Order: sequence, then C-alpha cells, then structure tokens
Amino acid sequence: MNILPKKRWHVRTKENMARVRRDEAKAAEEQRQIDERAQKAEHEDRVRRLQKKAADREASMFDIGPSMPSTSTAVDPSGHVNFFTELEQKETSNTTQGNKELKAEKKKEQDEWEQKVGILTYLGGNTNELTKQKSWYERPFERDFKKKGEEKPEVEVIAEKKRKKETDGRKEKKRKRHRSRSSDSDDRSRKHKKSKKDKKRRRHRSPSTESEDEEEKKQRLQRLREERLRREQVERARTEALLNPVPIKKEPEKPKVEPKYSSQFNPQFARQNQPRRE
Repeated sequence: MNILPKKRWHVRTKENMARVRRDEAKAAEEQRQIDERAQKAEHEDRVRRLQKKAADREASMFDIGPSMPSTSTAVDPSGHVNFFTELEQKETSNTTQGNKELKAEKKKEQDEWEQKVGILTYLGGNTNELTKQKSWYERPFERDFKKKGEEKPEVEVIAEKKRKKETDGRKEKKRKRHRSRSSDSDDRSRKHKKSKKDKKRRRHRSPSTESEDEEEKKQRLQRLREERLRREQVERARTEALLNPVPIKKEPEKPKVEPKYSSQFNPQFARQNQPRRE
C-alpha cells in the first residue's frame, strides 16, 4: 500500500488517512453518547423500580388487613407467608425483559441505518403507493405566466408571433439596406483615393523614369515570349516522339557456351566450342 503514496489516485494518502481518523473519532463519539444515554436510562429505570418497591413494601408493612387482595400473599409448603410475591414477580420480569424503551430506540436507529445503507428493504417499500408521492411524469404541467391563473388564448398567441415576425423582417431589411449603402460609399471612397494617388504619381514622374519603365516592360515581355517558345518546342518534340517512335536496334546475341568439366576454365579454346568447318 505504500507504493507511490504521493499519487492522488492512491488510497493510502494523508488526506484519506486523516478523513478515516476523523470518521472513526466521530463514530466513537456517537457510540459513546448512545451508551451514556442507555446507561442513564437503565439507571433511571432501576431507581424508579427501587422507589416503587420501597413504597409498596412500606404500604404492605403498615396497611396489613382484610382489605389486602388475596393474590398479594403466598404460603410456602413450610408455612411461611410472603407478602411481596407480586413485587418480586415484577422485578424478575423487568430484569429478564430489560428496558423496553431503550430497546425500541436502538431498534429504530438500527433500522434507519440499514435502510440508508440498503441492507433493510421491504417489498414495495419505495413505491408511490406507500410513500404517497407522485413521480414527475404523473404531476400536471405547470405553466408560468405573468399573471397566474390567466392563460392567453391561441388566437392572441398566433397574432403576437405574426407581429413579431413582421417587425423582425422590417428590421432586417433596414439593416441590409444600411449595410449596402455603407459598402457602396466605402467602395467609392477607395476608388477615389486610388485615382488621386495614380494622378499624383503620374504628375510627379520624370521622362527618364517613364523611359526606364517602358524598357523594363519590353524586357519582361521578351523574356516571357522566349519561355513560351521553349515550352512549345519541348511539347512539339514530345508529341513527335509519341506519334513516330524510333525503332530500337537489338544487339546480336552471343553464342551460348556450354562449359564442361575439362574445359570450364578456358572455354574459348575447347574443341567443342570452335566453329565447325563444312
């Protein structure tokens, strides 16, 4: 677990360890409070039972007579009379059953925790029949108008949409007309400025500069003409080669020499490779 502890995706980081310690301390504190409440409830119940027992004992000691019920006394086989049979039975039932209120409170807390975690689930426990709630698709659609309870008729809604569309169309036409006018005025102003610049440039030119410009134009035209003629000549030669191909001369085949073991080093001197005389 200590591999790469500085990575954020690692489980055993300082933040996670501190969070676990805080959660454990919080759970311990809650458990301590629950135990204190249980101990206090048990103590109060014990005090109440002792007080009741003492009061009943005192009443039985000073109010002995024929008015006492016959069920409060019991005779042992040895002949001993017990006047506290009912109190002893109550005490034994309390000690065996425990504090019912505390048990009910603990059971309620346990059930709530199990329901939150998902351990304790009842058949149909989260249905709308038991929770008395409606889903979002079962509730009616609520419309939000300026004045609640007043819904505009369909004719007024259609007329309002039509008016809005007409006003939007008029605004769009005005915007386009203004844009076209501004673009035309910009074009005219640019053309006017360009013509002014050309006039000024022609006015300030000297005859020597004009002659130099003419000479430069002629040289450029001559260069372009030569390049065009060169391209035409190359294309003409390519077309001619494609239409009238030149036959390729084949080289004469050399006589095939069949080497053997005895004449493989000097095949030209072998008798078998010599030209035969007719």
